[in-house]
Amino acid sequence: DQVFVGGSGSVRAFDREGVKHTDFLAVGCDPSVHKPLSARGPFRANVVFAGAATPRRERLLSELVEFGLALWGPGWRKTSLRDYCRGELPNTEDFVRAYAGATVGVNIHRFEADDPTGSGSAVNRRLFEMAAIGVPQVVDARADLPLHFEEGSEVLTFTTAEQLKGQVKRAVQEDQYRQRLATNSRQRTLRQHTYMHRMSA
Repeated sequence: DQVFVGGSGSVRAFDREGVKHTDFLAVGCDPSVHKPLSARGPFRANVVFAGAATPRRERLLSELVEFGLALWGPGWRKTSLRDYCRGELPNTEDFVRAYAGATVGVNIHRFEADDPTGSGSAVNRRLFEMAAIGVPQVVDARADLPLHFEEGSEVLTFTTAEQLKGQVKRAVQEDQYRQRLATNSRQRTLRQHTYMHRMSA
């Protein structure tokens, strides 16, 4: 009867194939799971990325090692960033702890923004989960991102490695700015971006 997809580009892709009963419905988060935690030991770090290793992510994250980078997820021990890998995050609780212990969280999508399938417009679950955890976030720009968060006051975005480095540097160095980002994005998420909101839609 109805198909819901997580990105506006995917709606257009389905439409081109003649599927007319498709609607855009973003992913979200569960605030009973994705919430602020007190993180210590290996879960405490300046800059954190949690997700699978890919060549694009490796290239971008290589720019951040000077800020105290910690990586979590499969595949990192086989890359040039192996020394920054702290584990593979076998469960959701560890994922939450990893980002809860970050001064700044980094979010790099698996798909490029111009991915021909239309997937590049969509935002990932990590966007909402990190916001609910209460960590300031630097995320690669997506076409759909302004539908969910305001750049500059709720999240920071980048399109190049140079921009990523600049955004992370500012967020690490400016305490009040960083805290404002985290507070604003968490409040927005709890108002609009939980799975209860998605199910109501």
